[in-house]
Amino acid sequence: RKGLYHNQGPNESLTGGQPLTPPPPLNEYFIRGSVTLLRQTALAEVLGRVTGAGNARITITAAGMNNSPKIFNIPVANGDGTNVVAGKIRTALGNDGDVTALFDVKGDFQYVTLVKKAAVAHDGTLNIAIAIVLHQPRAEIMSDESTTVAELRSLVRRFVDERDWRQFHSPKNLSMSLAIEAAELMEHFQWIDIAESRRVGDDAAKLADVRDEIADVLCYLLALANELNVDLATAIRDKMVKNAAKYPAEQSRGHYAPPKTD
Repeated sequence: RKGLYHNQGPNESLTGGQPLTPPPPLNEYFIRGSVTLLRQTALAEVLGRVTGAGNARITITAAGMNNSPKIFNIPVANGDGTNVVAGKIRTALGNDGDVTALFDVKGDFQYVTLVKKAAVAHDGTLNIAIAIVLHQPRAEIMSDESTTVAELRSLVRRFVDERDWRQFHSPKNLSMSLAIEAAELMEHFQWIDIAESRRVGDDAAKLADVRDEIADVLCYLLALANELNVDLATAIRDKMVKNAAKYPAEQSRGHYAPPKTD
């Protein structure tokens, strides 16, 4: 095994909604002498937390697999997270003879991966697709109550990687873009007073624009944290400890005053 190349295009396997567009194949190339052999792979990622009992619907299509396309309905429970749902899917696929005759079932955390057992020369007719849909009742795709920071970071990272944009995502460029998006957010409040700014939430159209700008700011912040490998939860906790020492509650309640310096 002299060389390994990954051409990755993971599927956004969401909880709820319509079946997703199948992911491009993830390929493992094995170089043996002058012959390139291929183990073709399909990858899916589960996003979101289940908010009601139902089923995960998995559809697998593959040339050469018996009963293709093969559909699985796997029970899921209220509160199941991405790792739990993905684990249930891997277990079900691993127990299916049609799947395991052609694939090794792999993956960890929120990922489900099928790797073709045979390393053979590229087969242009081979098509492997996985669509994961949680339904009946639909699971909530994403909300602040059910989505972790890690899931948001993964969502931003995948978007960037699918477009090969990381080459442009230097900390300099990301911090500048973050400031620009923050300025665009400020623009919505530039010529109104404090009372008017509080009423923006009552105007659906204005709030939608502000919401988009908030999302842009957060996306760039998450991209910057990804690039610098900053653990945001730890960073916020540590900074709040510093803030508490800098602005004691008993001295700062109801008003702001610059901290005293000796």
